[in-house]
Amino acid sequence: MVFAVRKFDIPSKNTHKHVTTRSFTNFNANAFREDLKSAPWDSLRNCTTPDEMVEIWKNMFLKIADAHAPRRTRRVRNKTPLGLLLS
Repeated sequence: MVFAVRKFDIPSKNTHKHVTTRSFTNFNANAFREDLKSAPWDSLRNCTTPDEMVEIWKNMFLKIADAHAPRRTRRVRNKTPLGLLLS
């Protein structure tokens, strides 16, 4: 005899979810560009694989982006679309 058990987790209607965005309230585009220009991009030439290059580039870019437009996590209401309620 073969059987399986599957546990389903049905979210509550009153739960909230969290969304991560960037805050651009104090963003200065010129300072952002200058920091990108002054980043040590020459270090990418020492990489041996494309994956390594992408990882180093991503880390440098995100470090600069986090300095100028920090990430913010906000709680939003979980609204069910009206069409789903009517079906």
